[in-house]
Amino acid sequence: MGHFFLGYIHPFPDGNGRTSRFLMNFMFLLGGYHWTIIPVTHRTKYLDPLESASIDSNVAPFAKFIKGIMPA
Repeated sequence: MGHFFLGYIHPFPDGNGRTSRFLMNFMFLLGGYHWTIIPVTHRTKYLDPLESASIDSNVAPFAKFIKGIMPA
């Protein structure tokens, strides 16, 4: 969940989301998985569980979303 944690600490003035998604995909590639693109049409479905994870400290819904969009 490197994507979530980098976004949570928000270390850069700009580009935190892009960097987080790149880190996520880099980790996927290292694990033998495919590059995963989050479509713009899924923006709300992506941001809502990400925000909820920050507030509720529960990354399970975010992980479920990411798993659901990963290519087979």
